[in-house]
This record gives sequence, C-alpha cells and structure tokens, in this order.
Amino acid sequence: MLTKKDNAYHESGHAVTAYLYGFTINKISLVPLDKNKLAYIEIENPLYNSNIESGEELIKKTIIHNLIGSMAKDKYINQEWSLDSLGGENDIKFVMWLLENNYTVNGYSPEEVKQILDNLILQTKKLLNQVNIWKAIEDLANAMLEKNNLTIKEALSIIKNAIKGRGA
Repeated sequence: MLTKKDNAYHESGHAVTAYLYGFTINKISLVPLDKNKLAYIEIENPLYNSNIESGEELIKKTIIHNLIGSMAKDKYINQEWSLDSLGGENDIKFVMWLLENNYTVNGYSPEEVKQILDNLILQTKKLLNQVNIWKAIEDLANAMLEKNNLTIKEALSIIKNAIKGRGA
C-alpha cells in the first residue's frame, strides 16, 4: 500500500513535468478524493489545449509526464522502477492507450512501438535524475506533506526556485 509520502512524490513528479512542458496545473493535493484516489494533480489535458504544440512531440511529452509519477515514487523509496510499479497503474494504462492510438494504428510494428516506449522511459529516467528536477520534486513533495493542499502559486514558486537552483 502506498503511503502519503509515496503519493506526494508521485504527484510532485507529475507537477514538475507539467511545469516544464507548459501544461496548465489547476490543482495539486494530498487530500483524498476517494479510497482509490489518495492524491492527485489536475491539469488541463495538453492533448486538447490549443495553446500547446500538437503532434508527436506533444504525445511524447504526455507519455513522459505520465511515466514520471511512479518513477519519482520509486526513486524516493529506492526501488527499481518497472511498468508494473505500484501506484502508477492508471498512468501506465493511459501511456499504453496513447501508444496504441498514435503509433500502432498508424502502422508501427509492435517492435517499433516498444522501441519508442523504451526510449521514452530512458528519457524520463534522465529527466528525473537531473539534480534540479529531483530537487524540485523533493521540495514540492515535502511542502505538500506539510500543507496537504498548496495553491498553484505556491507549487509553481517551489518548482521554479528548485529548478533555478534556489531550492526551499
């Protein structure tokens, strides 16, 4: 079972990539919505936001954004990440749906789709291991644990300061 701290790292990973990719964050919270949704981030769906780029790069950024949550949680608990990692099931289902509906249906072979996914997993791991990115995730997770709910202004300030090297 995931702890509150696990959830804080998971959602902070999503929030940091949302900021990096220009996705609009509406809410980030550790207050459970229900027994299945113990923490959450609400963003405007970048796939339907006309102010953000479209096409393959946006799909790849959306996949990375969905992968990084469980990767951040697993890095925090010092566990090797896999597609079966606890806490990222819905994110992984969405990643698989994106791959199916944007590559497989357009004639990519299963091997090509696997290569795309493997490359995006590698890119996500590299992003997560950048010192300022990890600092932003840690700082945001710790702030969420202190307050449960942060205003968007507070969350963005924490992320920006960590990425710029001015941390909490």
